[in-house]
Amino acid sequence: MIKIFTSRITYDGIIVEGEEPSEIFELDNERGLIAASPLKYKLKITPINGGYLATGSAEAIFELICDKCLAHFKERVKNSDICHLYENYHASELDLTEDIREDILILLPHRFMCSESCKGICFKCGTNLNIKQCSCHDTEKPDSVWNELNNLKI
Repeated sequence: MIKIFTSRITYDGIIVEGEEPSEIFELDNERGLIAASPLKYKLKITPINGGYLATGSAEAIFELICDKCLAHFKERVKNSDICHLYENYHASELDLTEDIREDILILLPHRFMCSESCKGICFKCGTNLNIKQCSCHDTEKPDSVWNELNNLKI
């Protein structure tokens, strides 16, 4: 948990850095998404107008499964632009855990791809086309649901 006692925060602010275990991400491995490293963070907490400003960076490494070829790969996610304002904050402890966690998760890609040039797998035999070319891939093209539109006479 990334918690700071507000009594420790000086007029000039404080630097807080550390690591949190990968369980902080609370991932259920639904799409093959696994946190492969702890969450690392470095933040500056500054008092401002009765509240606090948290700025800094955080990063983690995730293991993903490519949506096109099903290969496992790792992706480093870093947010160097963390900025949170906690206005009118009077509690004795400032909990940044959820905000920092979300700052990293929001940067994960919507589509997991091992590389921009990923060729995927053959729709017929299942061969990973990044590793080798199969014989059925060159001979047939998949039927497109849009092919019937080519027969329309307008």
